[in-house]
Amino acid sequence: MSACISKEKILLLGGLYCSQFLAISFIFTALPAILRSEGADLNSIAWLYSFGLIWSIKLLWAPIVDAYGSRKFGHYRSWILILQPLMVFSILLGAIFPVPESLGMLGVALGFLSICSATQDIAVDALAVKSLSKDERGLGNSIQTTGGFIGSIIGGGFVLLAYDWLGWKGSMFLLALMTTIPLFMISRYKEQGMPSVHGSVLPHLYSSNSIARTTGRRGYLRALEFLTKRENLSWILTLIAFSISISAVATLLTPMLVDFGWSLQHIGIATNIIGPISGVLGAFSAGSILLRMFKRKTSILICGLFMVVAIATLLLPAGGYSSSFIIYGVIICIYFGYGMMVTVFYTVMMDKSRHISAGTDYTVQYSCFSITGYISAMVMMSIASDYGYSIALYCALSTGMMSIFLVIILSNSSFTSREIVSP
Repeated sequence: MSACISKEKILLLGGLYCSQFLAISFIFTALPAILRSEGADLNSIAWLYSFGLIWSIKLLWAPIVDAYGSRKFGHYRSWILILQPLMVFSILLGAIFPVPESLGMLGVALGFLSICSATQDIAVDALAVKSLSKDERGLGNSIQTTGGFIGSIIGGGFVLLAYDWLGWKGSMFLLALMTTIPLFMISRYKEQGMPSVHGSVLPHLYSSNSIARTTGRRGYLRALEFLTKRENLSWILTLIAFSISISAVATLLTPMLVDFGWSLQHIGIATNIIGPISGVLGAFSAGSILLRMFKRKTSILICGLFMVVAIATLLLPAGGYSSSFIIYGVIICIYFGYGMMVTVFYTVMMDKSRHISAGTDYTVQYSCFSITGYISAMVMMSIASDYGYSIALYCALSTGMMSIFLVIILSNSSFTSREIVSP
């Protein structure tokens, strides 16, 4: 069944997810290039990637976001109204410290930015779970994926291009200004109250004493309960399996392009502009067509098969067929498949999330996917270093095929939710 999402939700969710990736892409893509251009050594740049761990461990405080919120301003909306300005503040704080002279103080500002953006992501994900109906989630998550790609293009690409003209402070002010935009959207949005679960309304959830009883104290037990359900455990294993093959491709692509003799500018255009545009097309293909026509399990199988084919195409340049035409075709396939895959994954993750603990449930799934990706990236890079790109890609291809087999043998209940929630 098709569902039309209101313009308000499209702008709100797209803007909020875009602002997250503005910060992330700036830290992991633009800033390393800026620091290197200013004479920073590689050891000084390496510590930037430790901020990615904050996003992986955000499940540690996700139950707190579920537990505490404002009845007056909206439970998750109140978090966003606080965290979005704090993200802007941390960016402006970073503008004070010149690079590379004040890397220590800049690290403090960026660490605070990472914590704020990761916590904001918990609240935004939970708000999306609450505000999107099951029929809206396919298109809604294509908007989420698109917002991420647009944020990556701006934060990792356009801000870097503007650095030569604006300098450090000007670039940071530009980043802060763009991060401010979603504030106008969330300030006008009215969040729905907490839902009833199995027909039982929870009117006491926001009272100061009962919050700890209902969600705060039990929040971490709810996370464990979520993980130990048989159908959820099967889904988590699916996420982990696919994460291994997806992260391998993401990790190996850029160094392969460098080894093929591509310039950094050429690589930047391919991976920060052409690739993300292909990813946007893949995301909307999944959200507007795939998830509307097929069940969740079938959609995952189709995306999995496409990603396996995309990984296989990367074996062409790895085997010596490294013409620009072939490589651009491979990049388009990989990003298109990635956009499809994560859109379907995000949709199932929302389906699996219980409304009473939406932030925790969604974050548990995301963290399993993310942490596996970081570990797999390191392992695949090591395999490529010792045995070559082709062996690493065959490992990723094998994992992708095993992931597809896992989806085939699992029941449909592993990819759906049984929770009955009344709005």
